[in-house]
Amino acid sequence: MLSQVKSFTISLYLANKPGVLNRVGLVFSRRGWNIDSLSVSPDEDGRFSHCSIVANGDANTLFKIVGQLNKVVDVIYAREHLIDNVVSRELALMKVSCTPERFHDLHNELEGVLWKIVDESATTKTVEVVGTREVIDKVRGRLDIVLGVLEMVRTGAVALAKGSAPTGLPGQRADVA
Repeated sequence: MLSQVKSFTISLYLANKPGVLNRVGLVFSRRGWNIDSLSVSPDEDGRFSHCSIVANGDANTLFKIVGQLNKVVDVIYAREHLIDNVVSRELALMKVSCTPERFHDLHNELEGVLWKIVDESATTKTVEVVGTREVIDKVRGRLDIVLGVLEMVRTGAVALAKGSAPTGLPGQRADVA
């Protein structure tokens, strides 16, 4: 019986060493999974990194991928989360066609969204938008219709487990490894 395809977030805590991300990526490619989003940031002292990966697939393959990730050299832990069990955000920079006369259109389309202007010229505005993947997709679609999106880049998702649940494995910190 086939498992239903779902979106998952995988949290990793890794040694901050060359080649670790390559080995992580190989685990996904060997299983035929594509990584939709990957974000990495160093921890407080820079020796280790937090990594959030968003991917779509079936639960059986996910279980195998997480098991293999936990065996990769320099991966301290890997843990999966259903997309509904994490707080996740992305940041996007969108350069839109916007003269001063059209600024109210830009403002109207971004109402209710976390945003700010980070660059402007006589004919363009570059806005920073923060939100879930769905919010950013929706904003891009609206802005493209109303003003025209000239360029867009976005970060990968960063995620933490909701509530008091640990994002990683409880009690497993790298400074003791």
